[in-house]
Amino acid sequence: IDEVPVDLRAAYRCIRSIMVEPGPIKSVELLEEERITHTQHLAPATAAGDRSKDIAIATRTAGGVLTSAPKPDGNIRLGILGTDRTNRQTVTAIRNPISLCTVSAVASKERTSGEKFVESWCHHPLSGSPDDIGVFVGEDSYMDLVESEGLIDAIFIPHPDTLQKDVIIRSFECNKHVIMDLPVEMTLSDTFEIINAAKKAGKLFMDGSKFVHHHRTQEFLRRVADHDFGPINQIDIEFSIAEDDTTMDEHIWLSQHENCISSLGWFCARMAIALLGETGGLGKIKTAQIKDLVKDEAGNPVDAKAEVEFENGCQLTFRCSFTRSTKQSVKVFGKDHSAEMFDTFHSHDIFTSFQVHSKQFSMDKMIQGPIDVVDSIECRSGPLQDAFIWRKFGALCHAIDDAVLAHQLPLQSAEWPVGPASKEANMLLASTVETQMIIDALMESARKDCTRVSLPSGS
Repeated sequence: IDEVPVDLRAAYRCIRSIMVEPGPIKSVELLEEERITHTQHLAPATAAGDRSKDIAIATRTAGGVLTSAPKPDGNIRLGILGTDRTNRQTVTAIRNPISLCTVSAVASKERTSGEKFVESWCHHPLSGSPDDIGVFVGEDSYMDLVESEGLIDAIFIPHPDTLQKDVIIRSFECNKHVIMDLPVEMTLSDTFEIINAAKKAGKLFMDGSKFVHHHRTQEFLRRVADHDFGPINQIDIEFSIAEDDTTMDEHIWLSQHENCISSLGWFCARMAIALLGETGGLGKIKTAQIKDLVKDEAGNPVDAKAEVEFENGCQLTFRCSFTRSTKQSVKVFGKDHSAEMFDTFHSHDIFTSFQVHSKQFSMDKMIQGPIDVVDSIECRSGPLQDAFIWRKFGALCHAIDDAVLAHQLPLQSAEWPVGPASKEANMLLASTVETQMIIDALMESARKDCTRVSLPSGS
């Protein structure tokens, strides 16, 4: 797109925004101004790095191939570790015009897989030919990409890996941000170690809870946070994926996972944390317990009902399953209202609707009796849900890089510079930690024959 005249590039972005961007249509001038602004806010990959020129990198690869990097356009340049779980849906979301990210390199342990990934899914939006993307192959390809210089700004880990903690921490040491898809598959101590490493390096770490960043989820949270709703006292969530549900397989990538508590349960706990955090009612986690558990022949949890109690009196109940029909719903009960939403974690329809019920009935003269007061809200889905997390990730990466440079913090500083970006990033990290605390406690309950687990005071 850099070889196309500026006015045509801007027009193309304007057309794309009309097709995918919800809300007011942006003018050609505004979109071009935003592109220039993002370009100006790029932080150098290294102290002597220069993103304004073409980059040709010669670096150590394990028998791999490396092409020159694409010209920078203001987006965060991503390096993807592994191509087996990175599907067209993910690449399309990253390359969406609103995402603020782009794919610049991939690492694959098999040459054929890596080259096929670029050939099949990474095509230029105008020419249709494959983009110029770095491909690292071989057993050491992940670390080779992480340790490369000048090619990427951030690492995307699309699947659980026993080496993921080491890879993440090394990424921070190599001056790169990190985003990791679900399931997180880490312990609480691992999470704290990663967060500390991120802050010392002045880099961002985010988990891949995509649904939290979508505008339909944000609208639901705003409605529940309304002062008329009242304090939340109960949250009921159900998330199950049928074994033969290929659609959810493509978008969620969890139905083949062995542990429904640490995978599907993460979504449920993360949604509850978002609801309670948005309303200011997030209290300390008091107890957690698996109330009902079904295991497969290998002893892995495939169907579970969980209960979590908070010290403020709120209770979370959720069912997660790989053996039931597909369902993804959340119900929230407050003092004066209740609300429910379906297609919670992945929307199937163009419009996602949810309802807010009032506990007070209205009297209808025609039917001579009370009627339920229901406010039905339809929320346009807009761009791919996945694109919103990349937009958030890209914006926070830029903001934190700018803040670190502006404050000229010494290396190994304990915290990010104070500001709006660090405040939001810290809130996201707090949600990650609180979700992990719930999952750890529930896994302990499952190991101890479903006994109730009490969390330490102050958790």
